[in-house]
Amino acid sequence: RFFLYFEETDWCLRARNKGRSIYYLPGVTAVHVGGTSTRANYLDNLTVYVKSAIKFYEKHRGSRVSFPLVLCVKAVATFNVLRWSIVARLRPTYRQALRPWISFSKRLAFKGMG
Repeated sequence: RFFLYFEETDWCLRARNKGRSIYYLPGVTAVHVGGTSTRANYLDNLTVYVKSAIKFYEKHRGSRVSFPLVLCVKAVATFNVLRWSIVARLRPTYRQALRPWISFSKRLAFKGMG
């Protein structure tokens, strides 16, 4: 169900729900080069992150939790579309920089979350 985000969170929660133990090993080190796979398409991957979070809550907490979360995401995204569109209109020098953020917010506000 999860493409890129929340797969390990889901895995750990399912393991715990089946009575398995999850351990923290402070002596073990892992190097995570953060953002290498997502840097080029940051806003596209942020969309995937939000959708994966909603899928996670839907799967583990049901629609009573995920539906209000979807509404909240859509409300914030709609607000951002409005505010960034106004700023882009009032400050033409910001237009180019805000264009991807407006598109990102429109995707979240007006398209399906699944």
